[in-house]
Formats: sequence, structure tokens, C-alpha cells
Amino acid sequence: MSATPSPDPEYALFARTVGHRFSVPSAAGSTVELELVALTGDPPRAGEPGSFSVFFLGPAADLLAQGTYELTHPTEGTRPVFIVPVAREGDSIRYEAVFTRLGTP
Repeated sequence: MSATPSPDPEYALFARTVGHRFSVPSAAGSTVELELVALTGDPPRAGEPGSFSVFFLGPAADLLAQGTYELTHPTEGTRPVFIVPVAREGDSIRYEAVFTRLGTP
């Protein structure tokens, strides 16, 4: 009997932090707060290709350009994430980060 593969660590991190805030240093030297508002896609299975997206909301007044930022969560630590602004929603900007796993040949 084989054990169920553990979920992708990045997917697991974001799944448990939906609704949480992440701090991001901006180019202007300030800190921008992004709220993780959604996780879409299925967790990648070990050795198989897959992808998922995470969506953040941040203040429109502190627009972050497309790029890699150090996102810091108070209990999960800091990790580099490439984010792209994808929409304006009222006084907020929606950002997306896409994670792709190629699988093993």
C-alpha cells in the first residue's frame, strides 16, 4: 500500500494562509500589506506536472510593479514570489502569482 504523497509545500503554505496578510518592501522603501484572498488550482502531485495561482489584494495607492518581491508572513517566514498586478478593484489592486511544476520525466 502506498502512502498519499504530501502536498506541494508552496501550495500547502498558501492554502493555510488564505485570508492572511503578507508584508512586502516596496521600491520606495515603505512596506505594503498584501492580503492573500484566493488560491486556485489543484495541489500538484509528486512527480506530475501541475500549476496553481494565488491572488493578493493590496492598496492601489502603493502599486507594486510586476516583479519578484520578498513576501513576509508573521509565522511562515519570508519567501521570494513573482507577482503581477492584474486588475483594479475599487481602492485595491489584485495581484497574481502562478506556480508551475513540470513533473519528472
